[in-house]
Amino acid sequence: MRRLRSDVQHPPSYLAPLSLSFLNLQKPGHCAGLLLYDRTAMATIEMTLVQRSEQTAFLRCRFGQHTMLIVESAIHTQLERLCQGRQDKAWQCIALSSGGVFLAPERTEPLLLKRHDDVVGRKVSPEAAGIAASLLAYGQLYFRPGMRHIRERYHQLREFVTEHDEVSTILSFIK
Repeated sequence: MRRLRSDVQHPPSYLAPLSLSFLNLQKPGHCAGLLLYDRTAMATIEMTLVQRSEQTAFLRCRFGQHTMLIVESAIHTQLERLCQGRQDKAWQCIALSSGGVFLAPERTEPLLLKRHDDVVGRKVSPEAAGIAASLLAYGQLYFRPGMRHIRERYHQLREFVTEHDEVSTILSFIK
């Protein structure tokens, strides 16, 4: 399990320009004119809990004022659909060192998620539920005009999923 950093004392990461230092750009390979990077050269993507008092400013910076409201609503709707109507009131905002972001229910016990065609459902961590709901919401908004930030966040979060402990479960909900 990756560690969640909540003790950060420096200025919020959204105030600094996006850093691509997690990529090792020194060893690119070439294939048919495309630059390829060795995936083993990438560092693990870290999660940082955004303090509740900074969440609105953080989300506004990542998505823009208007888009932020659309994204939050879409994520809450997706999780409510996956949880068959059950909705948590408290949410955590989690920033990724790659620039990605997702919202997750603020709880410790697992959630039972069901797809529309799933009879039994699966228990997942609140973090995995939030990632799945965020990816579904980003996917729903992906092709809307003016949603460039959504496209970036979708790919950043999708890359993070490949490192997650519950990768197969998350992917089963977004297929």
